[in-house]
Amino acid sequence: MTEWLLLLAAVVLTALTGFFVAAEFSFTTVDRGQAAEAEREGRRGAGGVVQALQGLSTQLSAAQLGITITTLLVGYLAEPAIGGLLDGPLESLGLNAGTATAVAVVVGIALATTLQMLLGELGPKNLAIASPLAVAAAVAPGMRAFTTVFGFVVRALQRLANAIVRKLGFEPREELDDARGAGELAAVARRSAEEGDLSPTAARLLDRSLGLRDKFATDVMTPRTRLVALPHTATAADVIETAIRSGNSRFPVWHDDLDDVTGLVHVKQAVAVPEDERGTRTAGELARPVLAVPSSLHLDPLLDLLRDEGLQLALVVDEWGATHGIVTLEDIVEELVGEIADETDRPLRQLRRDGDGWLVSGLLRPDEVRERTGIAVPEGRYETVAGFVTQQLARLPVEGDTVDVEGHRLTVVRVEGRRVAGLRADPVPRGDEPAARRHEVAQS
Repeated sequence: MTEWLLLLAAVVLTALTGFFVAAEFSFTTVDRGQAAEAEREGRRGAGGVVQALQGLSTQLSAAQLGITITTLLVGYLAEPAIGGLLDGPLESLGLNAGTATAVAVVVGIALATTLQMLLGELGPKNLAIASPLAVAAAVAPGMRAFTTVFGFVVRALQRLANAIVRKLGFEPREELDDARGAGELAAVARRSAEEGDLSPTAARLLDRSLGLRDKFATDVMTPRTRLVALPHTATAADVIETAIRSGNSRFPVWHDDLDDVTGLVHVKQAVAVPEDERGTRTAGELARPVLAVPSSLHLDPLLDLLRDEGLQLALVVDEWGATHGIVTLEDIVEELVGEIADETDRPLRQLRRDGDGWLVSGLLRPDEVRERTGIAVPEGRYETVAGFVTQQLARLPVEGDTVDVEGHRLTVVRVEGRRVAGLRADPVPRGDEPAARRHEVAQS
């Protein structure tokens, strides 16, 4: 009779172990935002979960204390109980008392361990991971009562553990940081798209949105060398003519030189000038103030700035105040949704297929080429593919120059002044390129 009572006590203690294990795993896996939302909706038990999460470290310490106590007691009670129940049957099989006791002990340990693992560890753990909020809501009241009763022990152990952690150079924290970095969120979006929970388009948009914080105004701007700007003395007729010729609608207006941009003129302002005055009204008179931003400004605050000010573009200046280029709202939007083609885009600015290869604008960034073609142009101390080619050649490129990168050959097909305007990318079997022309780049 005593053995059965001990076995019953062991089963009850195993259930308590499962309770503490479920509390530990549910508290660490439950989503804090989901718990807070459930509390706002008035769902039963959600308030207790939120309260437990606010003192998570203490709750986990209490759970560990409960697991340790109940596990030790199960081992203390279950083994002799099972062994005592098996002694008689084993002796009836013809085993002597010593052998029967030894076998009973081994079987008792095996059964107690199996019971503890299945009902006290694995089952509660899997249940808590499968439904963390529901399990956390169920165990929170019991954990609160246990923490209150054994609070002095929990606090003493907590202080000792915190002292050890501080000695190791870390500061203990009571709550988990549920904030996620941009990289983590992007990884979650990609994984959700792979599993079908999020459309590829939405995942790509989210990934690009998170990537704005890592890019600067200089990454998307139209560089100074490609600016179409007007002197302040240009007439309204000149503005209209330049708009027709260039396809642009907005032009920076400079006074002494391009580093002295005083405003911005829109072709609509010139068209609004009476025709008989277009030869006398100047761009300087029509120009409106232009927003200047540093080249080091990240794209996410730049987007907010343009939106808040109701502007379409900004002047990008370097640390010395010199004009670096202009960045438009369209440039930033294209970082989110991809290239937006319109009637004013020049073909060489785009990527397009040409047989087995690609025609590539030298103004494209390495990440743009990599994303749209799969050609692994590495990042470096340059902003464009043209800059990469120039760095590899260690001189100014000329038409016909080649650089090989990751199984592709980049051939310079167009040079404007000193700038590489266009390249052709063709697949090249590794080892087939002439040694004298090869500039292989190992991507780190």
